[in-house]
Amino acid sequence: ALTLASSLPPETEDTVEEVRRLTRGALAQMRTLLLELRGDPLEKVPLRQLLRHLVEATESRTSTDVKLTIRGQVSPPPELHTPVYRIVQEALNNIVRHAAADGAWIVLELEDAVVRLEMGDDGVGFDADGVDAGCFGLRSMRERAVEAGGTLRVVAAPGRGTRVLAEWRVRPPEEP
Repeated sequence: ALTLASSLPPETEDTVEEVRRLTRGALAQMRTLLLELRGDPLEKVPLRQLLRHLVEATESRTSTDVKLTIRGQVSPPPELHTPVYRIVQEALNNIVRHAAADGAWIVLELEDAVVRLEMGDDGVGFDADGVDAGCFGLRSMRERAVEAGGTLRVVAAPGRGTRVLAEWRVRPPEEP
């Protein structure tokens, strides 16, 4: 109702926009929680929808703008939905917790024989060579990629942001 009011004081407009952003984000977080709690296999949910919910939920709890780009009309194999979803989820959590980033991006490229995922941010970065081997988040992302037959690489440097690159070779669907 406030967004429809035409005569809001200027100082109120910013507050109304912030409430709108928080409400949209809370709804995205609720959808994500419901999805997780229902126990439906992630393989049955379109990957585009899963990633949109993660982005909206992340933007609601941080000032980081996250851009999601999905290229290609090919549907990824269902067995990649869970690893891609969990890797993106962990990368976004790391951005929120550690990056102090203004912007972040996710690019998912869907081709007949390859699924590529690139995520990055313009945050503070870190020394990728100096990361403790016990760092659970990075290790779990790498393990998820490898278990699904892919690779994952992290490119980071102090003051230069972070990029996470994952790739899976997939067999094209057989001709009927």
